[in-house]
Amino acid sequence: MNIQFNSLPVVPLRITSKYGHRNIGLKGASTFHRGIDLGRDFSKQETEILAVADGVIANNYWNNTRGWVVIIDHGNFKTLYQHLKRQSPLPKGSRVKAGQHIGIMGASTKTIRGMAMHLHFELIYRNKSIDAEPYLKNIVEVEELTEEQVREIVREEIKEALSGNGSEVQGWAKKAWEEETAAGLTTGERPLGYMTRQEGIYLLNKIKKLFGK
Repeated sequence: MNIQFNSLPVVPLRITSKYGHRNIGLKGASTFHRGIDLGRDFSKQETEILAVADGVIANNYWNNTRGWVVIIDHGNFKTLYQHLKRQSPLPKGSRVKAGQHIGIMGASTKTIRGMAMHLHFELIYRNKSIDAEPYLKNIVEVEELTEEQVREIVREEIKEALSGNGSEVQGWAKKAWEEETAAGLTTGERPLGYMTRQEGIYLLNKIKKLFGK
């Protein structure tokens, strides 16, 4: 197979879920992973997604499970990038160079609950997804995470979820969020953040007062 990557899709490169059979315990997530998941850069507020080789944008679309997706046609193979934070600014038919910015890492989806920010990256050869890891290793030594490193990543993801940094209300919940913010059931902050126990008690207390119980 004549497949050559000339750039990493994200920097630094950390594989958080490999290609193949898996059970990650998230409702709606695939049990056979047709790509590899790459973690975010914790040193930056946003993680850039880059084209791995020269090509043409074959598709740029929304899917309820995959979220925002970009597919690049490189001639004899394609690459797919999913769960972008927002739609890529590159329209279908645009020519791209290896290392060119194509989007921002996110966690966009409507069907997978509890998913952390990451890039799902697929390599497609002859209309079939194959393992991209060997081709990434041709560029750079892939960082294999220890158990403690994985635990630290999880701790960082939980902290970010609790703080709600950079979170935006999803379209389907926007109207209800605005109404309940006006009603005082929420401050309007951290729409995707987890609720602390004290916030839960405060909310219950507020509801009791509203309903006179």
